[in-house]
Amino acid sequence: KFSALAVHSSRRELTQELLSALGTQFERDTLPWIQDLVQPLLAGPPLPLTNTRPPKDLADPDSLFTEVNGIDLHYKEVTHGLPQQVVTGEQAAPAILFLHGFNGSLFNW
Repeated sequence: KFSALAVHSSRRELTQELLSALGTQFERDTLPWIQDLVQPLLAGPPLPLTNTRPPKDLADPDSLFTEVNGIDLHYKEVTHGLPQQVVTGEQAAPAILFLHGFNGSLFNW
């Protein structure tokens, strides 16, 4: 027969053991990759890359570029298959702008 005090003490011990095990597992398995993600951010901005080619050299033949607030933006105009009167003039169709994030491309759409 267990006394209420003994059961309560066992639950407390069990809880402490579980929390200790979770803390150990976090330090062993999770903390290292979090540190790997955060450490470069604390080191400051990376040094500029050298011996690279400009994006315009790597762009497709139908790529276009424009400068906005000092930043070169790459864009494409896709009008394949549309009648010319829809593309230009007073009856022009509305433009649709697709944006993608880092490491994305036109092929995402």
